[in-house]
Order: sequence, then structure tokens, then C-alpha cells
Amino acid sequence: MKAILKFNLPEENHEFSNAINGSNMKSILWEMKEYFRERLKYEELDEVQGKTIQECSEHFWNLINSENIDLDS
Repeated sequence: MKAILKFNLPEENHEFSNAINGSNMKSILWEMKEYFRERLKYEELDEVQGKTIQECSEHFWNLINSENIDLDS
């Protein structure tokens, strides 16, 4: 199976850029997932730091899940 994406450039340059940079964007999301996990699991955080990282992580995952993004595939 093949998929072909067509863009009318330069009018759809923003959409084209999003399409060709998707794997880079996904890599950044994966790195943020790991950042939150490592901070919560391995670092000694005070109560405020821990709560802040936890809230950011939860918000991150709410956004990921609302868009049905799979960071593991």
C-alpha cells in the first residue's frame, strides 16, 4: 500500500512542514515523556517540585491521549 500526500505550495507550506516534520515532533514528545518519568522516578524532589512535575505530566498525557497519539509505535 502507498499513500501520497499532495500540497499546493506555497499556500499550504505550513501543512507541508507539519507533514514532513512529524517524526521530529513525535521524537520531542517521546523525550518529554521520558523527562517527566525520569524526574518523578529517579530524582529527589521536594513536595512542590514533585507536585509541579506530576501536574505537568498529567496535562501532557491528557493532551496526548485526547489526540490518540501513540508514542510507542
